[in-house]
Amino acid sequence: MTTEEFFKNLASKLELTQGERDQISNKHNDLREKLRERLPVEDDFLTGSYARNTIIRPKENEKFDVDFLLAFNKEEYGELDLPDLLSLVKNALDAIKAEDEEITEIVEQKRSIAVVYDDGFQIDVVPAIQIEKDKRYKIFDKRSQTAVESNPKLHGKNLTDANDATASGSIKRLVPIVKMLKSWKRKKYDNLKSFHLELLAVEILKDEEITSYAYGIAKFF
Repeated sequence: MTTEEFFKNLASKLELTQGERDQISNKHNDLREKLRERLPVEDDFLTGSYARNTIIRPKENEKFDVDFLLAFNKEEYGELDLPDLLSLVKNALDAIKAEDEEITEIVEQKRSIAVVYDDGFQIDVVPAIQIEKDKRYKIFDKRSQTAVESNPKLHGKNLTDANDATASGSIKRLVPIVKMLKSWKRKKYDNLKSFHLELLAVEILKDEEITSYAYGIAKFF
């Protein structure tokens, strides 16, 4: 086995199974539909590593989650309404939980509300105000008690663009390298946030062709 084949094989082992992908798709689509039925939602879309295709397979008994943003109209909800928006969404999720036996818990977090299922899967719902569609959103941070501006779709675009720009012929190695780095982080340095690791990898590797997995990983370190 060559070095390239070794890394390619390692990357393949980090991919979600089809069963895991089906589980994610079924549950997030079902939850988003139920929230749209109950709330005046302007938009909703997946965010996080699943949306950016950098999610890696969870280890046994490891927390496994995906995120989606629930955007409300800025004309109806101002920045001062963000704390109330959290309560509004939580109340809707509590009502959904009462009708869904698979949901075991609804938990408020720093910037999101976790929907925990009986199989260990979790969906983090992030309430936000849409300032500019597909570009600017405001999210309430409970810890600092302030509104934080975010552009989650931009992060995904930057990664996709870098993955295309660093391709060697038809082979795109940046995203698989990010997944391998996340696996390394999980085993060796879990204090580092996965999102920050992704940003760092893009910044370091974005400017030239990645001719092999070994080259890209060596350049990162």
